[in-house]
Amino acid sequence: IPAATMHRILENPANREVLARLRPGAELGFDLDHDGQLRRFRFDRSPIQRVELDLRGETIREKVLERATTTRLAVTSAEIDHSLYAAGRKVGLSPAAIAVMTDEIFRYDIDFKDVQPGDRFSAVVEETWREGERIGTGKILAATFTTGKKTYTGFRFERNGKAEYFTADGR
Repeated sequence: IPAATMHRILENPANREVLARLRPGAELGFDLDHDGQLRRFRFDRSPIQRVELDLRGETIREKVLERATTTRLAVTSAEIDHSLYAAGRKVGLSPAAIAVMTDEIFRYDIDFKDVQPGDRFSAVVEETWREGERIGTGKILAATFTTGKKTYTGFRFERNGKAEYFTADGR
């Protein structure tokens, strides 16, 4: 693709921002004519937005398609071998979800520097799915953490638009 064509695409700041931060696994679609000229270009601006650019003619016509997603509840659990972070990532939790467990749900109950191999956790999480593929995890709705012989629990509750986590007895 000629550099001049790419410069035309990147003139739009929203396109430039996304395309400058492509990661391995990102899918791009190219529609070339018989002479190898780019007619259309497709990429995902976000997990729910697909952008289709029509490059025929003097101006680039942009169409943004909203991609349908669904939210499902899932229970994930793991036994810790080396670290909570590694165990959480292994079962598909995002770094943000792991931080919610350590910094919000259990921050007053567990010193995570003392977590040992064999400790366990479980979490009820919202997962986002698109076209039969899980594309991310969202809110943790409930979690348990067992360390030593004690199990701690936390349940998500929203009040005044702010999410907080409480034990079963409301603490």
